[in-house]
Amino acid sequence: MADDDLELEAPYEPNEIPGGDKNVIRRYCQSPVNGRLEWVQAEVYPKHLHSGEDISEEMIDYMEETVAMDDRDDVAMIIHQTLGGKGTVFWNVFAQGCTFDREKYDNEVESTTFHAVKSTGKPAMITVRFIFKTGQHTKPFKVLYRVELPGGDFIENDLLNA
Repeated sequence: MADDDLELEAPYEPNEIPGGDKNVIRRYCQSPVNGRLEWVQAEVYPKHLHSGEDISEEMIDYMEETVAMDDRDDVAMIIHQTLGGKGTVFWNVFAQGCTFDREKYDNEVESTTFHAVKSTGKPAMITVRFIFKTGQHTKPFKVLYRVELPGGDFIENDLLNA
């Protein structure tokens, strides 16, 4: 588990996603300087499970054009499609570096959230914050996240993304 003082607050006034609880991601923050995605918050309800969409070619093209990605980087989803995440919107994709521990992220975020929401019928909250080396970088070097499960338990962690 990560330090207790992870900075998971929104860095700017969040943009609200229209459509209410129809969309699993409810709010996001995008840098007013260079447009990079810096923070996302999702609320996963049972109706969202298995309702997402895979990453579209348009989003892959968008990321390759707007983010300084290495040859070994992948375009990845923040909130997986099994939790209702859509790979067709810029606020749910990021440049995943080759050092990112996807297995740990999937276990702590996707799998734990899926099973908790499915078994309790109650929502879980996921907050993800991207940390950048400088104000000019567009690919995060660290990913911070917190999963608030039904019943009050939570998982917090930070993973390198080089």
